[in-house]
Amino acid sequence: MNHNQTSIIQWNCRGFTANFEELKNLISDHNPMAVCLQETLLKDTDQINLKNYDMHNVTSVSPLDGRPTGGSSIVIKRGVPHETLQLNTDMQAVAAKVTLHRTVTICSIYIPPNYQPNKQELDNLLDQLPPPLILLGDFNAHNTLWGSQSTSTSGTLIENIMAENDLCLLNDGSN
Repeated sequence: MNHNQTSIIQWNCRGFTANFEELKNLISDHNPMAVCLQETLLKDTDQINLKNYDMHNVTSVSPLDGRPTGGSSIVIKRGVPHETLQLNTDMQAVAAKVTLHRTVTICSIYIPPNYQPNKQELDNLLDQLPPPLILLGDFNAHNTLWGSQSTSTSGTLIENIMAENDLCLLNDGSN
């Protein structure tokens, strides 16, 4: 199978607009079917046009000053059959059922460092994602299992959720 036919990129871009040119270069170099972005710092009113790709976003703004914070997106190549899923969650997650060599659910999630999700929230999110699924994101959870120097409370929670749901960790061992 051609690698480019099924490639998915995950990236905490720390600002979609600030890193738009780098994103275009990544897409040009790798021709992915989908890109999952976290910490996009977009507002609902932002108009994004990424040539040959459809973009699905969840945004977040500061209640103090209305500035964008966090956010998560899935960018899917036009022509790839897909449908977005309506998620019932307060977490910054966006999901779509995408037909690659088979239909798979892709979910992009951003959990800010100052947000402590609980087991019920994560279980609720997973219950809304039809299998097979690929969950990509920045969880701001530290665990030696995926290369961190120490394990945080949220890292233990994510590890337990993975074990309970028979999820596989795909990481190269870097933080």
